Parts: sequence; C-alpha cells; structure tokens
Amino acid sequence: MNLERELKELKAVIRSLLISHTNQRMTIAELQGDFQRNEGCPIPFAKFGYDSVLKLLKSLPDVVQVCFTSFSNVWQWVSMMNVPVNSVKLSSTIAKVRASDYFTIAENEIVSIMYILNPNRIWLRSVKQDQIISKLQREMNQFYNNIGSKYLCLEASKALHGLYCAVLYQDYWYRARIVGPLVGRRIKVNFIDIGIVELVELGNMKFLADIFDAIPAQAIRGSLAYLMPPSNAWNIETSEALSYLLTFEDFLSAYVVNIDHDLNTVDVVLHNKRGDIINKYFASIISAHWTGDNYLSQKLEDYQRRNRTFNERYPTFFCIEDGHYPTRCEILDAYKSNIYFEEFYTHITHVEGNNIVEQISKLTNEKMAQTFGIEIHKHPTEDKIYESD
Repeated sequence: MNLERELKELKAVIRSLLISHTNQRMTIAELQGDFQRNEGCPIPFAKFGYDSVLKLLKSLPDVVQVCFTSFSNVWQWVSMMNVPVNSVKLSSTIAKVRASDYFTIAENEIVSIMYILNPNRIWLRSVKQDQIISKLQREMNQFYNNIGSKYLCLEASKALHGLYCAVLYQDYWYRARIVGPLVGRRIKVNFIDIGIVELVELGNMKFLADIFDAIPAQAIRGSLAYLMPPSNAWNIETSEALSYLLTFEDFLSAYVVNIDHDLNTVDVVLHNKRGDIINKYFASIISAHWTGDNYLSQKLEDYQRRNRTFNERYPTFFCIEDGHYPTRCEILDAYKSNIYFEEFYTHITHVEGNNIVEQISKLTNEKMAQTFGIEIHKHPTEDKIYESD
C-alpha cells in the first residue's frame, strides 16, 4: 500500500473519530487515546514525515483545523466544524492597520477618540480612515440587516476564543473578535475597528462573512503623552473624567510625539479647535502631573528615550485586546462595590518572564500567592482540534 492511500485511510479514521465525539471536538490527547483503542497503534505521524502528531494534523486542513487560542493563561487547541460557507474561519487572522500609515512624528493629525480605558490606553482613528470605515459600516449594515435571522447564526458551541464575528452593538453591526468564554448567554469581544472590549449577548452575534475580512482592523492604539497619574495609578474616576471632557470636543488634533513600530502605538498630545492642550488641562482638573512643559521644549528624541512608567507599560494593549484584563464596565461595577481594581493592579508585584505577557500574569499570581500564603491550583493545558467543514 502506498503512502498516498495510507494517508487517505488515516484521514477517514480521524474524521470518523471526530464525528463520533461530543460536539465533534476533542483534545489531541483524546484523539490519540481513541485512535490507539480503535486501531491498536499510535497515530503514525513519523511514517508521513512529521515529527509530532500536531504537525501531522496541521497538514490535514481538509480533515481538521487546529487553532491556537488562550484564556486565563492556559493555551489550548480548540475545535469547531461546519462553519458556514463564505464565513471567516477560526484559523483566519485580520491584520491590524499600521499607526505609521496615518500618523507621522512631529506632525498634527485630526482624529476621533474611539475608546478610553485609561489615559495611557486609548484607541483612536485618523479622519483619513473615515472613508474606509464609512464604506465598511454601510456595507455591513446593509448585509446583516437584510439576511435571514437564521443565516450565519452563531451557535453557542461555535462561539470560541479567536473567532472573528459580526456583532450588533448600539443598533449597528461591527466586526469583532471573541476574546473570552461564553458565560450564560454573554461573551467578551474586542471590537477591532473601535478598540472597545465588552461583554455582548450571543443573540446579537453572527459569523463574519468573508467579504468583510480584507480590510485591516482600523482601531489604532494610543496614549496621552506627558501625563503621570495621581498616586501613580489611573482609576475609573480619572478615565470617566477624560471621557466626559472629550464628549464636549467636536474637533481634536493630535500632535504625534512618538510611534512605537513594534507595539504599533502612537503617543499624542491632543488639542481642541481653540488650541488648548487637552492633556495639560486634563492633568489640572484631576491633579495629575503634566511633564509636557519640560519635554516640549526639548527634542522629541529625549521623550522617546525616556524610561517608561509602569502605567505606560501596563496593562499591555495585547492583554486588554485579548481579554485578559477587565472591561471598563467590569472595572466600574467593581468600583461601585468599593473594589478599586486599577489601584490594586498597579501596586501588586509584577514579575516579567521573557517579555511574554501570559507568563507575566502567571508569575505575578504565583508571587502574590507566595506573599499571602495562598494555595495554588494548576490546570493542565489541553490540546484541542476540530474538524473542517
């Protein structure tokens, strides 16, 4: 029997094992166990030139799809099958727009502020992006408002971390990416063109049609420059104050003082149409420290070479966008219960490991557990796969 025929038979066995399993999904360990019991031997990955079962499975896109996703610092391989034709698959990625495409250091750009988590974690867009966004928004609303209620319906079993989807939010359809588990009928998503991370109802979600995946995610990461928070920590009150302040500004110009090409972020000084420096005025009303009078009189390189403060580094944009940090609504709910999450987060011990965001959180938790004598319970990592449509 030649290898081509053996591979065809192997595919048939793997497909049958997946179909017979609950929800047509299973971990790699489960697949290996079922294969061993049914065939009397391990999955023969080496016979086909692969050095692991995982690499073999990733080479069989017509049978299975293998996807890497995360939640609570545990990386998993997850499963999904029967994705509607012409919809974005779990393995798909939508690129992010580059900040440098619309912003230039030492130049002003008219902007819209899309979302504020805190003054060092904002998402914005240039007015140069308006035409792209308007066209995308118009076409998405026309498409999803005119399809049948059951077409591209996203079932609970397929609402998996990393899947791009369409979400009806405040009467409009937006592109989003699932970044948390389904809890009840709500799930955490990142609106990729706005920056918002929010809990939404599963009933307001649909699969994202693949005609909408070509345009890069339009939300640009930003930070207000030359600000240091009161008591060295931003909190929900300061963030609410900034949001309230900006609601009264119908024109904002952003002077760019730095672009981090690696992190794809832009540091800006905002001005209103009267020429007022919003960063400076905001600092005065919340008793924050404004350092712009010093830096703006120097070369921008001096600011760019500075040692960044904790609040400029954490939480990382990745942690926020990937669902590892509470949403603004969750922080506000905690605040109403006298739980000051942001201040706690700022003052706990943060241990970095190889600059890996997930590892920082894990080590931080372990350090805190050791400090307070808390018992640690670890959960084994699971490798999951899923059958292709």
